[in-house]
Amino acid sequence: FQDNFSNGSPADSNGVPATGTGFWKVLPPAANTGFISEAASGPLTMQAGGSAYVSGLDTATMFSNNQTIQSTGNTTFNFFVPASQAVTLSGQVGLYGDIVGTGHWYDGGLRLCLNSEAKDQYSSNDALELRLRGNSTNPQNNTGFDVLLVDKANNGATGTDSTGTILVNNGVAGNYNGAVISGTLTGYALTLDQTNYTLTVYYTNASHPSGTSTTWTGAHGLTQAEWGTGTGNSMIEMQEYMGSSATSYMGANLGSLTWSQVPEPASLALLAVGGLLLLPRRRRA
Repeated sequence: FQDNFSNGSPADSNGVPATGTGFWKVLPPAANTGFISEAASGPLTMQAGGSAYVSGLDTATMFSNNQTIQSTGNTTFNFFVPASQAVTLSGQVGLYGDIVGTGHWYDGGLRLCLNSEAKDQYSSNDALELRLRGNSTNPQNNTGFDVLLVDKANNGATGTDSTGTILVNNGVAGNYNGAVISGTLTGYALTLDQTNYTLTVYYTNASHPSGTSTTWTGAHGLTQAEWGTGTGNSMIEMQEYMGSSATSYMGANLGSLTWSQVPEPASLALLAVGGLLLLPRRRRA
């Protein structure tokens, strides 16, 4: 699955047009100047807050309409099945904004979630969330960003940031203020299989103007049996948000979102016996 966010319609994807239900369910902010828009040549912009923003959690959200990639329903967002296959959720993204204040309730950024039900990550019993947050010191000058990867199991009606298991975060436990990575965020890649995760974020800074990356790996602790109804299927949620004490605005520009399968070891083994294996060249974020 791929969406290049470059056809002027946030609701559709590369393979599912916006006629009918489209691929994405779009929920823009209700009562302020935040918005969701997509230019004909890209990118997709999701912004929370704005000049009319008042205190209270503010979000701009998009959901995949169901757990299937195509309307035929024969391909699903699933990182458990088959057991030998890993998948990667990746994309190009940049953050912008101006958050006044510091601390847990002054943050803002982009949430990318896999939910076990056709609900948001708060309402879903199980969820895996990647959170890319602007540096509250001065995000509009791209001084840095935070990274949080967290999951929850069998905990409906509660956020991952309240009851979840922290997988990646260098901040104080319970406060979810990850250590700032110096630079401008350009992309991410989250690879998952039945047991493990590998998360890489891509960015540029003064020392690496052409780009560099940081990677974390580990066990995610989730099981197919407890994920939703046991099928292992997920729904994708994208959400730009601002904390309840923040002011001004926070936004994200998304250039693409891709769900791809990682080649199985059995296929790679062809190289060892003289077979010719042609793999797509990985595009740098």
